[in-house]
Amino acid sequence: MSIIYTSRNLPGSYGGDYTNGGWGSLMNSYAVRFTPGLGGQGGGAFEGTNFTFSVSVYFPNSGTYVIKASADNSGTLNVGGYGMSVSGFSGESYNTRYFSQGTYTVSGSVLNAYNGPSYASNPYGIAFTIDAPPPPPAPSVSISVSPSSIINNGSNSATLSWSATGDVSSVSVTDVSSPGASGSRTVQPTSTRTYTITACGEGGCNSSNTTLYVYQPPNLTLTLDRSSIAAGESTTLRWSTSGDASTITWTAGGITNGNLNSFSTVAPTQSQTYSATVSGLGGSDSDSIRLTVYQLPTSTLTTPTSLDYGNQGVIDYQSCYSNTSLTLTPTYSYSNASGSSTVTGDAINLPTPNSAEEGVGTTCVSGTLNTTIPYTNAGPRSVTYSLVARGSGGERTVTNSVTINIDETPENINVPETDELFKEQEPIYTPDYTVTSNYLVVDDIDIPVEIKASRPIKVDRNRQDNWVDLRQI
Repeated sequence: MSIIYTSRNLPGSYGGDYTNGGWGSLMNSYAVRFTPGLGGQGGGAFEGTNFTFSVSVYFPNSGTYVIKASADNSGTLNVGGYGMSVSGFSGESYNTRYFSQGTYTVSGSVLNAYNGPSYASNPYGIAFTIDAPPPPPAPSVSISVSPSSIINNGSNSATLSWSATGDVSSVSVTDVSSPGASGSRTVQPTSTRTYTITACGEGGCNSSNTTLYVYQPPNLTLTLDRSSIAAGESTTLRWSTSGDASTITWTAGGITNGNLNSFSTVAPTQSQTYSATVSGLGGSDSDSIRLTVYQLPTSTLTTPTSLDYGNQGVIDYQSCYSNTSLTLTPTYSYSNASGSSTVTGDAINLPTPNSAEEGVGTTCVSGTLNTTIPYTNAGPRSVTYSLVARGSGGERTVTNSVTINIDETPENINVPETDELFKEQEPIYTPDYTVTSNYLVVDDIDIPVEIKASRPIKVDRNRQDNWVDLRQI
């Protein structure tokens, strides 16, 4: 216990300059009078004069207070409305009473008996002490949350519980209005939150806290710099992760990079799906992305190696991944006395597959078609076929050449023996006949060539009745 107030604290009082062998220890320690010194009326004894006092005293905490009091010759003491006994000057009264924390009025009086006017022989005074109980302990507090962690997905919540016991005058709890000394509440914060309870009483304040960890659901995003490439090309796969994830697991695509945010150069030979899952305290999330790989067109072209002049042949073709266009174009090569030249024929648009991805849709086509080589009296000596395949993966051309076999040297013509003459010529004699005239039709020469003879002869080209001499060998 500790003394919180004594008679020495009374305003307008005098004390501490006098002791008396007849007084007890309380009087000698705390006695006060209400006149200065030892002089004055009646030598300072003030016989028959009743001195009174009244003060306000703050009682710091609740509990049983001890009030001791004594007076010379007599006195009264009232604490908080309760009269306290006051012993004579040689002893001390012992009073106990429970008071709550607060401010109380302390009042009283002192009266000196008629026993002479001299203070030295007839002193007066009053002494008292108010002893407070020890303060109560600060309140005991506890606070908890269950579960201690949640995932912020809009539906998860936790239960916050708290309690304050002991001398409690006020309680506060984070995010709870008028919490009371104990209770519980459902909480659903969107981020990690620390909850604190503070309880105060006469003995002070106590606090405690607990933390609810709120983990954010992870979000995984995969992107490609290019969503499609041709076989042999590359692109960059990128991925980013937000939220509370700690690991990434690749489930398709063969990526081994374990960083949550990174990139990788990829160059698959065929279309590929990349898939990954991130996981951690916030849960898990997955994402997939497909890289389309277009194959370079492939083609085969089969044609006759050669054709006799005037004949047609069969062309076989096959093409894969040419989903844009497939065209076959002939180029004819000519050569005669005036020089060489080429003529490009009309392109033939062939059917195409509908896909350039391996294993997706129709990827190959094949077929046959007949040649349409233009044979005239000055036909081509060769023809080159170009098969151009275009697809999402690029372009490729294959060519084949066909040689045209031309009979440029007709067989020797033996003039039949006759006894007649050729027209307008001297008679030509055979062993038995003289040939005078005859018509021979030559129509099996592939291209225009010079006609020569070992004997004098005239010819009419194309039967135009225009006879000319041939150069004689």
